Amino acid sequence: MTEQRRNVGRVDYEQGGEHYLERRQLNQGAAGWVLLAGLGVAYVISGDFAGWNFGIAEGGWGWLLIATLLMATMYTCMVFGLAEM
Repeated sequence: MTEQRRNVGRVDYEQGGEHYLERRQLNQGAAGWVLLAGLGVAYVISGDFAGWNFGIAEGGWGWLLIATLLMATMYTCMVFGLAEM
């Protein structure tokens, strides 16, 4: 296993070899299509009962679409911010 070290400022970077990455693979069959389909159905059902009906009743389709787009933008910004850490 060949390891390379690199210093940038006060941070030490260490590049692991192939053996390092082999030990950190996802297990085969951890998330199959049945689990993913079940999660999708659960998300739709919980969204139906948790907020969609109230949102449509309060603001109608247009305002609910605007709120959804705004939340999607804010969520994307949060994900990109966390990715920088």
